[in-house]
Amino acid sequence: MHGHLKTEVLTEANCVRKTKAGDKVNVHYRGTLESDGSEFDASYNRGQPLSFAVGTGQVIKGWDQGLLDMCPGEKRKLTIQPEWAYGSRGAGPIPANSVLSKCYWDTRRIH
Repeated sequence: MHGHLKTEVLTEANCVRKTKAGDKVNVHYRGTLESDGSEFDASYNRGQPLSFAVGTGQVIKGWDQGLLDMCPGEKRKLTIQPEWAYGSRGAGPIPANSVLSKCYWDTRRIH
Protein backbone atom coordinates (compact mmCIF):
# COMPACT_ATOMS: atom_id res chain seq x y z
CA MET A 1 0.00 0.00 0.00
CA HIS A 2 1.30 3.41 -0.96
CA GLY A 3 0.59 6.21 1.50
CA HIS A 4 -1.80 7.97 -0.88
CA LEU A 5 -3.37 4.92 -2.51
CA LYS A 6 -4.67 1.55 -1.36
CA THR A 7 -5.38 -0.96 -4.14
CA GLU A 8 -7.40 -4.12 -3.62
CA VAL A 9 -8.00 -6.64 -6.40
CA LEU A 10 -11.64 -7.73 -6.34
CA THR A 11 -11.66 -9.86 -9.50
CA GLU A 12 -8.42 -11.22 -10.87
CA ALA A 13 -7.74 -11.60 -14.57
CA ASN A 14 -4.81 -13.06 -16.47
CA CYS A 15 -3.22 -11.55 -19.54
CA VAL A 16 0.04 -11.58 -21.45
CA ARG A 17 0.58 -7.83 -21.13
CA LYS A 18 -0.66 -5.63 -18.28
CA THR A 19 -1.41 -1.94 -18.63
CA LYS A 20 1.55 0.42 -18.86
CA ALA A 21 1.73 4.21 -18.86
CA GLY A 22 0.45 5.55 -22.16
CA ASP A 23 -2.01 2.70 -22.84
CA LYS A 24 -5.47 3.81 -23.88
CA VAL A 25 -8.05 2.14 -21.64
CA ASN A 26 -11.82 2.00 -21.32
CA VAL A 27 -12.89 1.70 -17.69
CA HIS A 28 -16.18 1.42 -15.86
CA TYR A 29 -16.20 2.82 -12.36
CA ARG A 30 -18.30 3.84 -9.41
CA GLY A 31 -16.87 6.49 -7.13
CA THR A 32 -18.00 7.11 -3.57
CA LEU A 33 -16.85 9.23 -0.65
CA GLU A 34 -15.27 7.27 2.18
CA SER A 35 -16.84 9.62 4.74
CA ASP A 36 -20.47 8.64 4.13
CA GLY A 37 -20.47 6.21 1.20
CA SER A 38 -22.35 8.63 -1.05
CA GLU A 39 -21.81 8.13 -4.78
CA PHE A 40 -20.35 11.13 -6.59
CA ASP A 41 -20.02 9.69 -10.08
CA ALA A 42 -20.42 6.44 -11.98
CA SER A 43 -19.79 5.55 -15.60
CA TYR A 44 -22.40 2.80 -15.30
CA ASN A 45 -25.12 5.46 -15.01
CA ARG A 46 -24.07 6.88 -18.38
CA GLY A 47 -23.95 3.47 -20.03
CA GLN A 48 -20.44 3.91 -21.39
CA PRO A 49 -16.96 3.62 -19.90
CA LEU A 50 -14.46 6.42 -19.46
CA SER A 51 -11.69 6.32 -22.04
CA PHE A 52 -8.23 7.79 -21.39
CA ALA A 53 -4.50 7.12 -21.61
CA VAL A 54 -3.45 5.75 -18.23
CA GLY A 55 -0.38 7.11 -16.44
CA THR A 56 -0.29 10.34 -18.45
CA GLY A 57 -1.97 12.86 -16.13
CA GLN A 58 -5.38 12.91 -17.86
CA VAL A 59 -7.10 11.81 -14.62
CA ILE A 60 -6.35 12.17 -10.91
CA LYS A 61 -3.08 10.63 -9.77
CA GLY A 62 -4.79 7.91 -7.73
CA TRP A 63 -6.50 6.61 -10.85
CA ASP A 64 -3.39 7.08 -12.99
CA GLN A 65 -1.31 4.96 -10.60
CA GLY A 66 -4.06 2.59 -9.48
CA LEU A 67 -4.79 1.31 -12.98
CA LEU A 68 -1.22 0.41 -13.94
CA ASP A 69 -0.18 -3.27 -14.16
CA MET A 70 -3.80 -4.32 -14.69
CA CYS A 71 -5.28 -6.92 -17.03
CA PRO A 72 -8.44 -6.40 -19.10
CA GLY A 73 -11.41 -7.64 -17.08
CA GLU A 74 -9.71 -7.15 -13.71
CA LYS A 75 -11.68 -5.26 -11.07
CA ARG A 76 -10.07 -3.21 -8.32
CA LYS A 77 -11.14 -1.14 -5.39
CA LEU A 78 -9.07 2.00 -4.96
CA THR A 79 -9.03 4.05 -1.77
CA ILE A 80 -7.44 7.39 -2.64
CA GLN A 81 -6.25 10.01 -0.17
CA PRO A 82 -6.95 13.69 -1.00
CA GLU A 83 -3.35 14.34 -2.09
CA TRP A 84 -3.85 11.97 -5.04
CA ALA A 85 -7.48 12.95 -5.61
CA TYR A 86 -8.90 16.48 -5.54
CA GLY A 87 -6.98 17.84 -2.55
CA SER A 88 -8.08 20.99 -0.75
CA ARG A 89 -10.00 22.35 -3.74
CA GLY A 90 -12.56 19.55 -4.06
CA ALA A 91 -14.53 19.17 -7.29
CA GLY A 92 -18.27 19.44 -7.91
CA PRO A 93 -20.00 17.13 -5.42
CA ILE A 94 -16.65 16.11 -3.89
CA PRO A 95 -15.84 18.23 -0.82
CA ALA A 96 -12.32 19.50 -0.15
CA ASN A 97 -9.92 17.01 1.45
CA SER A 98 -12.14 14.01 0.66
CA VAL A 99 -10.90 10.42 0.65
CA LEU A 100 -12.33 8.61 -2.39
CA SER A 101 -13.32 5.02 -1.85
CA LYS A 102 -15.04 2.09 -3.50
CA CYS A 103 -13.88 3.07 -6.96
CA TYR A 104 -14.45 -0.15 -8.86
CA TRP A 105 -12.65 -0.45 -12.14
CA ASP A 106 -13.20 -2.87 -14.97
CA THR A 107 -10.63 -2.15 -17.62
CA ARG A 108 -10.58 -2.89 -21.32
CA ARG A 109 -7.35 -1.93 -23.03
CA ILE A 110 -7.70 -0.53 -26.53
CA HIS A 111 -4.12 0.69 -27.24
